[in-house]
Amino acid sequence: MELNTYVFDYTPTRPGNIHLQQIAYDVWDTLLEEAKSTDVLKSYVRHEKTAALIGDDFARNWIAPASHERQPWLADGEQILIAHYRYEGQPNGIFDRYDFYRAMYTNKLPIPPWRVLQDLDIYEPDGFNYIRELYLASGGDAWQHILQARREMRQLDDGQMERWRELDSLIRGYLKIEFDVSGLLADHAKRFKG
Repeated sequence: MELNTYVFDYTPTRPGNIHLQQIAYDVWDTLLEEAKSTDVLKSYVRHEKTAALIGDDFARNWIAPASHERQPWLADGEQILIAHYRYEGQPNGIFDRYDFYRAMYTNKLPIPPWRVLQDLDIYEPDGFNYIRELYLASGGDAWQHILQARREMRQLDDGQMERWRELDSLIRGYLKIEFDVSGLLADHAKRFKG
């Protein structure tokens, strides 16, 4: 699937995360030209004068989006370019009166650092549910194995601590694959050097 670049004169509000970075006009214009040249540019510009910043051809063919079209469906990883008019009243199309932004959209939850996740009591219901939400939202595909290990842990008695530690290590390994790949690779490198 080819990712689109969206251009707005406002900041869209969508479920997910939009990482916003202010950039200079020439950088914004270069990103805009790249998107136009690969035919992945989608416009949600509301004002004709702002449309002129995108180019004369664009401004001649510009059509304001209807209000129900102003919040597009965004795919994970798509780029957003924003030209925000920073004064009161109608935009005038003079580029030095705008702030320019580049944003990347992601529909994934922000994942805390691995050391923070390790400090959670993942066997308490709240901690386990939080980990489950993060794991599934990040695209983890082995949750059934984690549940199976967790079920087996519940059936162990006090004399089976070695097996409990093995299952705990298995669960944390699955979580580390999803949340801390670089740490997992570093652990394996240490074992091989050994």
